[in-house]
Amino acid sequence: MMDPIESLAEGERLPIGTEPIDDSFDDGIIYLLPIAGDDDHLTAFQGFSAGLCDVSSLLRRLPSLPAVVSELCVDRERKLNLIVEGRLKYRAVPLNVAHLARLDLRMSTPFCVVLSTPRTDAMVAGWVQSCTVKPLHVTTGETGAEVHRAGITLARLRSYIEKVLALLAGEEKYREQAVRLRNSMLPTERRIQLDFPATGHNALLPTELALVRAGFDFREKRRFQPWMGDEPVLEAMRRSCEMLLSTRPPDMGLTPSLTVATVHRSHAMETALIERLGEKGVADAGRSFATGVKVVREQSGYFYKTEHDIRDPNVFAAVSLRADELATYTDALVVRCCSELSGFIRLPPSMDAVVPTVKMLADCYRGNSNRRKEKLGRLVQQLRAKLLAGVPAELSPFLDCEQKSIRIVSNLPLEWFPMRTGEALLFRHTCSRIPCTPGNSMFQETLPKPTLGISANTLTEVLVLRSFSETDRIRRMLETALETLKELDGIDLRIVDVSSIEDVVAALNSFEGAWLVFDGHGARTELASGLRIGGRTIDPFQLRGLARVPPIVFPIACDIHPVDSKHSSAGVALLAAGARSVIGSLLPVDALNSTMFLARLLRAVHKMVPMLFSRGIPVLPWVDLFSIVQKSQLIHESSFMLRRRSPELHEAITNATAGASARVLNRMPNWYEAFLDDFAELTGKNRSGFVSLMNTEMPLPDCSLYVQLGDPESILIVADDFHGVHSDGPPDAKSFQS
Repeated sequence: MMDPIESLAEGERLPIGTEPIDDSFDDGIIYLLPIAGDDDHLTAFQGFSAGLCDVSSLLRRLPSLPAVVSELCVDRERKLNLIVEGRLKYRAVPLNVAHLARLDLRMSTPFCVVLSTPRTDAMVAGWVQSCTVKPLHVTTGETGAEVHRAGITLARLRSYIEKVLALLAGEEKYREQAVRLRNSMLPTERRIQLDFPATGHNALLPTELALVRAGFDFREKRRFQPWMGDEPVLEAMRRSCEMLLSTRPPDMGLTPSLTVATVHRSHAMETALIERLGEKGVADAGRSFATGVKVVREQSGYFYKTEHDIRDPNVFAAVSLRADELATYTDALVVRCCSELSGFIRLPPSMDAVVPTVKMLADCYRGNSNRRKEKLGRLVQQLRAKLLAGVPAELSPFLDCEQKSIRIVSNLPLEWFPMRTGEALLFRHTCSRIPCTPGNSMFQETLPKPTLGISANTLTEVLVLRSFSETDRIRRMLETALETLKELDGIDLRIVDVSSIEDVVAALNSFEGAWLVFDGHGARTELASGLRIGGRTIDPFQLRGLARVPPIVFPIACDIHPVDSKHSSAGVALLAAGARSVIGSLLPVDALNSTMFLARLLRAVHKMVPMLFSRGIPVLPWVDLFSIVQKSQLIHESSFMLRRRSPELHEAITNATAGASARVLNRMPNWYEAFLDDFAELTGKNRSGFVSLMNTEMPLPDCSLYVQLGDPESILIVADDFHGVHSDGPPDAKSFQS
């Protein structure tokens, strides 16, 4: 299976959008971002395409513009509800400008805005003229485009939309819908003035522009000065985030209410950059650029504080390059936060101080010394303390609060951030993560994606790919568990043994379900990780363009997304190959615990989901389902630990486990404290005594080693009368959280 554009015959055009399922047109607006294809090198610190850095700032115009035409037909209150339900996501599509000439606008997907720069203006202008339905061309250059960036206003976009609707009204099958939309468009509402200024700082821009998206306006713009320090930035971040969260309608759980980010450099790319400078032997310029790299490395706050002269052209070159990367990183987050009204907090670069502890913890976890458990417990406590100290006091309340849905954009294990009651962040909240590196992958994963509606029945169809040698002692572990599930619940899954990438491609292309399980080994590589298939380490990126990768991938394997990765991972590669959500392990995982975790997740899909639907809950986000099972798995791992210590308490432990799991299912906010109290009573300890026992016996529970990578929030499990897998999900979705 080739890339759809590359597979076209000469002269063919690829229509934008999908085939209409009835006589209606899609009123979503596609925002195309053509990238110059003559410069394919990556930026030095994070790995963004240089062409992407040139154009990403154009996306900052989107928050004042609609995501769909029908957005202009509803009042502000209804619009806010639609946004948090995930129904007004921006469709921002970066693509190589060379591919633009082979795209065509369908009458069924007629609304398109093309954002170009002087480097791409000529090719874009030529393409616009060739389209049956003319897109709106917006440029930063001085060409003949209809609108310049500074002049693209809501009024001008409305004028373009009205022209397209008039064109559609001339088509009989589209006439009724086009006339209805045109007649339903409301006058532009007045914006609400905020009593605090906009700052334009990268750390605040996603929230500030999300406020613009929510109908607010800033009276003035006031820039921070480096001499002010971090305090004004933190205070402004707290204030703007609180304002946005108070504006957001009651949390439906369909989109994250908070995005927590850190900034990272690719240590592998940075090291290679320094090595290249040394090899060139450029004495003065090389040394001063290396000094600029050092300035970037040593940044601990939201501004540079250094004894080096940043005005030195070569030092400034390194600092300026990093500034361009941070701007591109921020642009993607702007689009995502504005598509969800998600509050945004960016933690300071000083969070990188936890990296040495993370590496020591990973080395200890992979070791086998006699005092491994004792040392690991000590390192886990050190890491928790450093995570706690790294989050400024002004921002901690956004994390240590009532349960919510949080998206993490980071290379750090922020899922392990400790709450005041002792549990890790991922056991309080529903969490997902987008890694910061490689930069291009981060950008693509951060941009919003259409909602996928997957019927509960379709989700029960799971493909299991197994790749073990015949003599591997854990080869039959999952197979045995599946045989037990078949006897107990009638759950019947097919296992396909694979020994090459060709076997994997063939199995995937013959499977039409939504969920893939890889049962095998994972392996770290110098810069990332891979899957062990047929005795070789395979990079899953090889599947891109060759195989249909299901939206959900759960590899029961070690190091799918290593916590100490230098650049990328097998999890990131699977996302790039087409997965929406990858459940990735941060470290080596225990085969038995992981098998039981998967079995519990399978039972939840077959038993719990139908039960919830029978109670009248029509939709369940996949991210929620996984989080529920992950919390339940913590309870079960704790009960196994107690049974090993006190087998005579088997029945009491079973009852306590059932009660704790029921609290998790019912989303009781105090489930963790009640779980600690019940289990502490069984051991004759108080709550702190039982926590100490857990920290000693299971410092890093296996279930805490799995994180949800990608965009699991965009996957909705729906009732069986909604068959198959569909983009944009079911209408009028209400979630389990509501």
